[in-house]
Amino acid sequence: MKFHIDHDTGSAIIGWVVPDNPSVTPRVTVIFHDGEHDELDVEAFIPRQDIVDLGLHNTGIVGFAVDETSVPGLARMQEIEIVEAETRVSIYRRYRIDRHVDKKVCLLTFGTLFQQTVIRQVNRNFALSYNFVDRHSFDTMCALVYNYYCGSVFLSGRPMYNRYAVGLNDMGYLQGALLRDPFEELAERLMLLKLIARNGSSALLSTFAYGLEPVLDWARSIDLEDEANVAGSIRRLSAAQRAVLANPMTRALGCGVDERAERRHVGISLDNLSRMHAVGTQAAYADFCRLFNGAVGAVVLDGTGGETFPGIEPVAERLMRMTPVVDLLEHDLALYSYVEEALGEEAADMAASAERSA
Repeated sequence: MKFHIDHDTGSAIIGWVVPDNPSVTPRVTVIFHDGEHDELDVEAFIPRQDIVDLGLHNTGIVGFAVDETSVPGLARMQEIEIVEAETRVSIYRRYRIDRHVDKKVCLLTFGTLFQQTVIRQVNRNFALSYNFVDRHSFDTMCALVYNYYCGSVFLSGRPMYNRYAVGLNDMGYLQGALLRDPFEELAERLMLLKLIARNGSSALLSTFAYGLEPVLDWARSIDLEDEANVAGSIRRLSAAQRAVLANPMTRALGCGVDERAERRHVGISLDNLSRMHAVGTQAAYADFCRLFNGAVGAVVLDGTGGETFPGIEPVAERLMRMTPVVDLLEHDLALYSYVEEALGEEAADMAASAERSA
């Protein structure tokens, strides 16, 4: 999907949206966050020859207008949002100077359920918020990154950073990464997969475990209380299944499309992290929040929260003792160790500086 807002004059919002199927006439849905109005569907009706010339759509009937005719009192409404009707991806929301941060921010988060804390705390501070962005196609992700009309945008998830780094830099995104202990990350993913396999929830799979479909049946029979069972299951992973589970942080931060993590990608990941505005770990979340808030220039994370599965620590401790798991997470373990060391040195330097100042 691609989209663009041409202008919002107050009494009219004009834009266009191109769905993934270029032969379909798109629709948008207007959402009123005031509790008083029902949602309104608007079908595209404005021809855009430029979109046809670019080869993006067959007919060019992709332009839409939301105005006082369809929405009386539009000029006075602050809580209004426009989403693509089929995917419900937000393409526009009016900026509120009293509530929204006028910045574009991209935060790479590792720790599936932990993202819920970030989402709840950060989303309310931005006009447009997109979470678990790694679920989106390349075209949709580019549309989110290259949003020229809105200056208040928050992206979170674990996209392939190298694929979008140029766009994030060109569009002036403040960038950060919140890393997680690799054993805890794997423990949570395995526990989540077992929950999904047991309940058969497609919503959970598409939201929290996107990309893990190849290991869903494999995870169904794992006994996380039995070290021998888990170690044997890890050894029996196919090459394709190993690629899904191995080194998720290094793959997201350092690899290109279709690359499997190698030692060299740890260095690439560290280089990418060194250029970001805020880097931290989930284990030192409060410290990361202070750094992140300072970079953003507003308190958008309060340092509290951090949901995860009950009982995850014993599972992580068992995984830590298994050679097949250590091999599976080899590059993430190296990356996380380097980051922890660097953050520890930075904290020590700051403490020493503060002591000298006192």
